[in-house]
Amino acid sequence: MSKKYIVINTDGNNAFYDSDVHDNIPDGALEISNTDYQTFFSDSGKYYFTNIDNKAVLSKITYSADEIRQQKIDALNTEYQPQFNEVQRRK
Repeated sequence: MSKKYIVINTDGNNAFYDSDVHDNIPDGALEISNTDYQTFFSDSGKYYFTNIDNKAVLSKITYSADEIRQQKIDALNTEYQPQFNEVQRRK
């Protein structure tokens, strides 16, 4: 059965490895469960891995009310601002 691994980088970009796919697993890679691997990728953007005592721990991202509000505003701006700009351009 394949084993999954992660290298947790400080810049937030992590590297994942699968023993069935990769012949060489880098030093410092931490083994993760298949369940955590699947959860991370099926709910992408909702979870992150941290290194706690040399173990990869999957945690759910939590946001404050202000952060959630700003995310919603940003999503609306991304979706609708081009239309507002077009209306202004036509005037």
